Amino acid sequence: MVNDFDAIIDDLLIRWHYYSSKYQLAKAYASTDATCRMARSNWSSYDRDNGIAEEESAKTTMQSVERAVERMRSPWPLHHHMICVEARNLATGFEVWSSPRLPQNRDEREVLRIEARNKLAKELMEEGCVGN
Repeated sequence: MVNDFDAIIDDLLIRWHYYSSKYQLAKAYASTDATCRMARSNWSSYDRDNGIAEEESAKTTMQSVERAVERMRSPWPLHHHMICVEARNLATGFEVWSSPRLPQNRDEREVLRIEARNKLAKELMEEGCVGN
């Protein structure tokens, strides 16, 4: 169960990294003109067939993750920074990103990483992204 929970948080962090860096995966042509992008109409069969509802759901989830991560900034700035580096490393697939703000000792950095993920998990539970 713990591994499933960690996998869910890893997946959310990877998707949040792409979302926060404004990288959008495109499935097909845009469904709206650039000048009318913010206008929303009623759901149609075209929208259901092309995954618009799923995109809206994913966007809402990423906004919740964004709020959870941003709430960590004020009380725990180092933990917030660790989560940002962790998300980048997870998205890359390798542990290549670091920061001079983080501890250089591997054991201290691992303790900080675990603490940051635990704090993030609590924030994600408050947002309703994970948990019951």
